[in-house]
Amino acid sequence: MRAILSAAIYSIISVAVQAFFREAYNHNVDYTPLFMDDKEIDHTVDCLLEKIPCPEYQQHKEWFPFLVKGNCGFCNPIQKARYHATKAFVKEKYPHHYRALEKKFLGY
Repeated sequence: MRAILSAAIYSIISVAVQAFFREAYNHNVDYTPLFMDDKEIDHTVDCLLEKIPCPEYQQHKEWFPFLVKGNCGFCNPIQKARYHATKAFVKEKYPHHYRALEKKFLGY
């Protein structure tokens, strides 16, 4: 159970989640380049953790807890695949961000 929740948190951390909401679930957009931008990842995580003001991501901040706690349960199969791939990526490449998000949103 914890592994599933952890994975959910970590994927949300990523910029893919931002793009996921920004593009309104657009299946034709390749978000891979966003994963390589460390500054954007840091900014996004700091925003989600409410360490910095970020009105441009207000919608993401509102959806993030539901996405993580529900493990993308409302997503269609394509979105779920992207969600789980993103979680795995963030957990591996940005473990410190993953742990911080997990602590804030899942209480670990």
